[in-house]
Amino acid sequence: EAMSLNMIASPATLHRKLNSLLKAGWIEHQTLDSNKRDKYLVPSPKAMTEYDKLNKAIREAVTR
Repeated sequence: EAMSLNMIASPATLHRKLNSLLKAGWIEHQTLDSNKRDKYLVPSPKAMTEYDKLNKAIREAVTR
């Protein structure tokens, strides 16, 4: 599905950007045991750690 988002960018651009996120460790591929052909993109533990930091900073800024 990610590759069909041609209203955002061309498939080549999407592929290049997704590969760079994979190489940088921000996203990971996951597959289901029932279907190994489909790959799902999920945030990596590294990305989730950064998300948690940002979430905390935003909450602190809002409650001041």
